[in-house]
Amino acid sequence: MAPQVFVGVALNEGFSQANKVNCAAIYNPGRIVYGTEDGVYLQEMKNDPVKVLTLNDVSQVDVLDDNQFLLVLSERQVLAFPLNALDPVNPNAGLKHAIHISTNTSFF
Repeated sequence: MAPQVFVGVALNEGFSQANKVNCAAIYNPGRIVYGTEDGVYLQEMKNDPVKVLTLNDVSQVDVLDDNQFLLVLSERQVLAFPLNALDPVNPNAGLKHAIHISTNTSFF
């Protein structure tokens, strides 16, 4: 039997079929950002994900560590958010800090 190259590890089982994870990115060792059907979630290892942005149909996310910005592709729009503007208590608060980068975008 060949040795295993990858070992699967469940990070969280809290997302439902109605709110599936579309994409994810790792940043700052031990942190993950997820894009889902209803928004953006942040998770620190060994903690549950917390919703930080209410957006529809998030299909791509990335974090620019050096600049401390989160890039999000939602409904064919690329948006940038300062990481320090994301509020897990109020997922709508970060929306007022959104910087519109482009529209009619399929990927970045």
